[in-house]
Amino acid sequence: MSGIKYRKKHNRISSIIWPILFVAILVSSFIGGVPDTGNLYYVVFIINFFLMIFKRKKIEMNIMWFLLFLPLTIYFGQPDPLFKSWQRLGAFSLIMISVSPLIQNEFSRMFRSTCLRIVLISSVIIGVISFVFFFLGINYMESYDSTEYIERVGMFGGLTKHSMILGPVASLGAIYCLYQLLITKKYYYLLFAIPCMGSVMFAASRLAFASMIAGLVVFLLIYSKRKSYFLKVLLMVSAVLFVTYPLFEKGMERIEQKQQNNIESRGEALSSRDIKWERRLEEFRSSPIIGIGFCSIDTRYVSEYDENGGVEPGSSWLAVLSMTGVFGMLLFIGIIVKGVYIALKTKCDESMLRFALLMFFLVHFIGEGYIFSAGGVLCVYAWLVIGCCYDLKYQFGQSNNLR
Repeated sequence: MSGIKYRKKHNRISSIIWPILFVAILVSSFIGGVPDTGNLYYVVFIINFFLMIFKRKKIEMNIMWFLLFLPLTIYFGQPDPLFKSWQRLGAFSLIMISVSPLIQNEFSRMFRSTCLRIVLISSVIIGVISFVFFFLGINYMESYDSTEYIERVGMFGGLTKHSMILGPVASLGAIYCLYQLLITKKYYYLLFAIPCMGSVMFAASRLAFASMIAGLVVFLLIYSKRKSYFLKVLLMVSAVLFVTYPLFEKGMERIEQKQQNNIESRGEALSSRDIKWERRLEEFRSSPIIGIGFCSIDTRYVSEYDENGGVEPGSSWLAVLSMTGVFGMLLFIGIIVKGVYIALKTKCDESMLRFALLMFFLVHFIGEGYIFSAGGVLCVYAWLVIGCCYDLKYQFGQSNNLR
């Protein structure tokens, strides 16, 4: 019996160590002051590829059809070789096998679930430390002095290398803290939630802030429907925000200033993205059926890609539309709709958290184009959340463990 207990304990430890290492490599790619992990980022995905394939039991076919369709967009779209579409498709496929719901077995579901929990805990830590860094004058945002964020909005990355990373990462931390607060009734989680929200505001990421609010509101609505608790929670949150407003006032000023700068520069609230949106729609109109090609844009828009072929389409939704056309968009929407359906149908605490995280990304997709960016951690996080939403039907079924 002792041998059996030892093996079970060993398996539990092994099942935790690999996800910790996996997420640590991901997080190290955007943390300032950390030695460059280089190719380790892709090495962990290659290792995970073999782990998933050897344990394969079931394939989620809607994910498979989407992946099989992407090569057709390259073949028929003939994107410029500069964009390295085939290589990027290979890297994207590794991510899909690792964290999307494509592979379904006990190992893959446990891996994704553990990774998500580690991602959320690390997001809380990053959000809290960045909040403290703001007042200490420490800024790891690349290419900027540590004090420049005082004069310029949108230039504070805190512990991360860019404000556009800090905003969404801290938002995930805030959503997770609220979940823990409501489920466990341990109010010290507010001590972590408030700094995470503060980091989002200090990063001056308007879209991350709006996406965070969307995730929190959806979470509260679902929770109140199941627990008839909405008014009490709303009053509690309102009281906390009122008391802490002097602390967040500077953060709100930064968000308002960034919005005002855009309005003054072009007279439009979304001027930093509207041109990219117009161009994605132009690309879609030029090839509406199958798109212009995976991970590519029109080469006329030289300001939207770099010498290595990296692109910033300005919207994940429009990137799918322009790069993969109507067919690709329908396949992608089918993936999202099924994830939403499973999360809403499953009656358990975990489903509320995962749906709130999914809602965050669905809103964030509007103005950030990382859905195909295999080299970006937000792409991995988004597909991980989608994967965990699918996993609910296997992990919880119709159980009801609401507390």
